[in-house]
Amino acid sequence: MNHLSAIIFHNIAAWWIAPSVVIGFLYAWLLYSPNRTLSSTQRILFVIRLVTVSFIAFLLSAPLLSSSKRIKEKPLIVFALDQSASMMIGKAQLATAQLPKNIESLKNALGTDYNFQTLSFGSEIHYSLTYTYKNLSTDFSQLFNELNNRYMNRNLGALILISDGIYNKGENPVYQSPIKAPIYAVAMGDSRPKRDLCIATVNYNKIAYLGNDFQIEIAVEGRQCMGTHTLLTVTEQGKTVFSKLLAINSTDFRVIVPVTLTADKEGLKSYKIALSPIEKEISLQNNAQTLFIEVLNGKEKILLLADAPHPDLAAIKQAIESNANYEVKIVLADNFDQQTLAKYNLIILHQLPNTQALLNKLDKSRIPIWYIIGNKTDFNLFNQSQSLITVSSNGAVQEVLPRLNNDFFAFTLTDATRNRLQKLGPLLVPFGNYSVNGQIVSIFNQKIKNIETNTPLLFFGVDKQTKIGVLLGEGIWHWRLEDFQDNGTHQAVDEWLSKTVKYLSSKEDKRKFRVYPVQNTFDENEDVVINAELYNDAYELVNTPDVSLNIKNHLGKTYTFLFSRTSNAYVLNAGILPPDSYSFVATTKLGTDKNHVAKGKFVIAQQNIEYKQTTANHQLLYTLAKQTGGGLLKPTEFNAIADSIRKNDNIKTISYDHKRYSEILDQPWLLVLIVTLLAVEWFVRKRNGEA
Repeated sequence: MNHLSAIIFHNIAAWWIAPSVVIGFLYAWLLYSPNRTLSSTQRILFVIRLVTVSFIAFLLSAPLLSSSKRIKEKPLIVFALDQSASMMIGKAQLATAQLPKNIESLKNALGTDYNFQTLSFGSEIHYSLTYTYKNLSTDFSQLFNELNNRYMNRNLGALILISDGIYNKGENPVYQSPIKAPIYAVAMGDSRPKRDLCIATVNYNKIAYLGNDFQIEIAVEGRQCMGTHTLLTVTEQGKTVFSKLLAINSTDFRVIVPVTLTADKEGLKSYKIALSPIEKEISLQNNAQTLFIEVLNGKEKILLLADAPHPDLAAIKQAIESNANYEVKIVLADNFDQQTLAKYNLIILHQLPNTQALLNKLDKSRIPIWYIIGNKTDFNLFNQSQSLITVSSNGAVQEVLPRLNNDFFAFTLTDATRNRLQKLGPLLVPFGNYSVNGQIVSIFNQKIKNIETNTPLLFFGVDKQTKIGVLLGEGIWHWRLEDFQDNGTHQAVDEWLSKTVKYLSSKEDKRKFRVYPVQNTFDENEDVVINAELYNDAYELVNTPDVSLNIKNHLGKTYTFLFSRTSNAYVLNAGILPPDSYSFVATTKLGTDKNHVAKGKFVIAQQNIEYKQTTANHQLLYTLAKQTGGGLLKPTEFNAIADSIRKNDNIKTISYDHKRYSEILDQPWLLVLIVTLLAVEWFVRKRNGEA
């Protein structure tokens, strides 16, 4: 490294040199009077004072100091080792066992002319080589993004990529922006297809309803297994609930087997899907898969109560039931049975109420109600039934367009849905006066022709401690047809209706102690994170007491944890747990209250994606090497990599100048120099008796 320094004079510093010398001369002249003859010592002191004062005056102009440094950077050789489980399939262990020795041998062959960096990749990146091969997925795009970001401005010479080429996560690396360095790919594994059976995919819904049948679809694949048979079984708690013998009649066999099961018990159910092994199969780990399905006791029930048949009724029912969690029953007011009210989570009144008797039946139900107003609504009874809004109308109607309220946050709609809803046609709204009496939140306001108003079209509120929704118009069926005509789907209107129903029918959680995992299903290599909230009598969040948690698997093994505190709640990272179904019990005590207990369940799903492809993808490695000017090599050709790197003219040590500008006042040696000159002058004058 070579260092060069120079003083940079800007305009002010340049013209200030002469005045600085004059100031220094005058100061020295006044100190050493010209009326007497100066001795040789005094002449030296005169010069010291002249130089010191001139220098101090010059420094007031703040000149810059430029320093230049010549830096030589050796090329960086990065070793990236695939740590995924597929690296150990079949006879690949023989080659992987030699990797530590081969990597060190290559480093020694390259010598001190290069810098080295080693890292492992798979489902995540670590800057070390562990040779464990336990990662449950392979992500090449994560590797290349890391290299591009970390070594963007470095002299990256080459990447030694040691992998079998199998990836199952992230983008296809061939179509990703390649790194700006040649890739020398060491092709591990065997690219020739081996005899193997596997459960490729299982398609299923994670939720089923008690008493209903549900279906799962199992995709079975067989490679090089022609002429053999395998037994596909589905078991629940050791009991076989389905079996089928499969005859494999091709070298590249694939079949989808539909299986119908019955949700006969509420709770979390596990099903094990397995294929019986065949002779000389390369891997048995992809022959089985466990899935978990939560069986719920019934759907959310919605009562759609109407004055008379109307196209809106079918549109609303179809939209709401597009969500499998909801079941809608249409009943005309004349056939309404008050005794059935208790089983419903939400009542939708279409152009009702119209009789005092109906109003009396609904008055004490305390079930959330969504009013959809029309020209047949009795507004006197409607005004009596709730206190949020008063409507005065003689029965005439007008066309009103919806204007989305951007300040509505009770629930969220996708941007695509928001854009589509604002392009919908008008609803028929009663013409009259509207007086808002209570606190409401409006999702739509009325737009009459081109005039935007603050009058609500659809709003929500709370009346008599019960959620209330009011749509001041009819014609939803028009909206649903428009949505399909313009976009080919009912997605926008269905999403709006489904989320409106979900918001109104959801019950307010009054529990003082709530514990919930961040998700119901975790992958087996994913940290289990659980949150907890504790409320005092004023329903304020507190986190003073300790919260303990016991997690138990299906065999009864228990893990005990203590929650950590956040700003006003609790969080627990239980780390990585084995694949299984788990239940948990959390306990705490606040003050003199009784113990608070919260229970729940979650599942850790096993990942077998590393075993679903057992044939190495050397073509992928070859393409990456060719794209970047590198090469594809066998595990026994490590020494050839050193020769290729040395012969590559693009992999060389580079040198560059690093310039730095700083104010000369920042240099500590200046202070030392000035103090030294003044100290010498003072000492000499003191010795001569002049100070």
